Amino acid sequence: MELLQLQYFCKIVENKSITKAAQEMHISQPAMSNTLKRLESNIGVPLFERKNNVLTPNDYGIQVYKTAKQILNTLEKSRRTLTSSPAIFGKLSFAFYTHSMTIANYMEQYERLNPGISFEIISGSRLKKDISFSNVDFLLYSDTSRTTTTDQYHYVVLEDSNFYLVVPKALALFSQPEILFEDIPRHFAELPFCFMKRREDQLENIYWMFTEIGFSPHVSYLTDSLSLKLTILQQGLCLGIVPSPDMALLSKQPHLQLIRILHPTIDSRLYFAWSDSIMHSPLALSFQTFVLDILSK
Repeated sequence: MELLQLQYFCKIVENKSITKAAQEMHISQPAMSNTLKRLESNIGVPLFERKNNVLTPNDYGIQVYKTAKQILNTLEKSRRTLTSSPAIFGKLSFAFYTHSMTIANYMEQYERLNPGISFEIISGSRLKKDISFSNVDFLLYSDTSRTTTTDQYHYVVLEDSNFYLVVPKALALFSQPEILFEDIPRHFAELPFCFMKRREDQLENIYWMFTEIGFSPHVSYLTDSLSLKLTILQQGLCLGIVPSPDMALLSKQPHLQLIRILHPTIDSRLYFAWSDSIMHSPLALSFQTFVLDILSK
């Protein structure tokens, strides 16, 4: 029996619906159904009566619900006790499939409050497409991140993100503040681009979106460091695609044009995710609470 099974089971009881419980927990309905089936298989008895698309716990289900709530409430009290500890030490690990100045600012604020901590960030060529929460505490990704995980996880929306084409005025002039994604090759096909290398032989997603419309950008600079990419673009050496959260440094450069890209799927949301199916360290629980408290204000 897993902690996640008990959490999902309680949500089904409280919502009287697998579909509503799945929506509240931000997972698919089949995943919620499969979790319930595994729990009933582990216990050895059915836990619900099904009438007119409404799930009602039977006598076994009522007893399991009472026990599950006691377990979850006890764990929550322990979590609050741990996260309220005045002195926290250790390391937080992150998998960054995209980058965000917002989460970077949160990390900086949290480190000022807890100077005994450190961060490990897995990104660029070190990042695998499939990652497990047994290896990291948190995951940062976007709608356009090409990543999957076999773990079930919770997430919150960190911020909305637009994408911009950064063009040095010395290389080209474009009179409009916006451009259709499919028009970029027509205006900038011969110019050099800078892209990030996510992992071995894998460029960032925007490069592959170009290839899907028949355009192979001229890659003059390739790096697995966001800060280095921003530095290259700041110096006006080439063109590049940058999400709006990373535009602060570039927007102050008079020699650069920042052109918003119009595309039905290129605008995206950034997500901050974690798994509740594994036991997190007090430090990870504290940082999770810290971020959620900021986002709730």
